[in-house]
Amino acid sequence: MPELVMEKILSDLDFFDLISLRKVCQSIRFFIDNFRKMNPKLQSIRITVEPKSIKSTYRFLDNSERLIIYQTLPNRSSLLKWDQKKRILANSNYMDIFLKDFEIFWKNQKLKMEKFQLDLAGNPLKIIYGIRKILAANYENNSNFELGKFEIETSNPCQIPKILSKINPKTPGNLE
Repeated sequence: MPELVMEKILSDLDFFDLISLRKVCQSIRFFIDNFRKMNPKLQSIRITVEPKSIKSTYRFLDNSERLIIYQTLPNRSSLLKWDQKKRILANSNYMDIFLKDFEIFWKNQKLKMEKFQLDLAGNPLKIIYGIRKILAANYENNSNFELGKFEIETSNPCQIPKILSKINPKTPGNLE
């Protein structure tokens, strides 16, 4: 499809539509990632990690919110829930799906984000290391945006330095 036609189609989509469209095929994903300027325009992100699920709440500058729930299912499947929709993904790990979606949001954010909240129940090492890797990649590529407040809640204080070490030191005005 010609680039101009693709650009016209994509210009009418919101960020979540682009995220969904990326999953259709490799050539569309390549076009979106390399030619389309995406900015989710997030005001805040809240991630709640539980033993068998992850809840991501994204608040946008227009004060709208979107909650996405990633859950594990038996037989190596994952369940995604958002906007009263559900999708079962066979042979997939809910943590991997969450981390890929989070990476897209984080690396495309351009404006100041007021708050990033991370609530870690239990000991979700894969999520901690995944988020840490995403934050580190953004920091090393100098593509960090300004972050107003960073909150982390955990029952294991040893998890905190693993995340904090990858946040831009100039960015968080408030740490809780």
